Amino acid sequence: MMQAEAAAHGPALEAHWGGGAAPFGASWQKTMMWIFIVTDGLLFSGLLCGYGFAWVGHFGFEKNKPASFKRPLYSFMGDWVMYRDIWSGKIRL
Repeated sequence: MMQAEAAAHGPALEAHWGGGAAPFGASWQKTMMWIFIVTDGLLFSGLLCGYGFAWVGHFGFEKNKPASFKRPLYSFMGDWVMYRDIWSGKIRL
């Protein structure tokens, strides 16, 4: 199916999207390396944004220490409870 569609759109498309052992000339190891780097970067960025803004609020405005320093697992579980409550409609944004 994909080969028929690629052939209908020209040989240039077939050269890149035809599949095979190395589409775009990249090995599967290099492709998996880039997937890991991108997902790792997104995870780190999300954590940095989420906790970074919270810590700036604690230190800068409230002048106190976040609870996640003493009990990080409890704080993380509380985040998921709040996330569930947002999706279930108990908390409105």
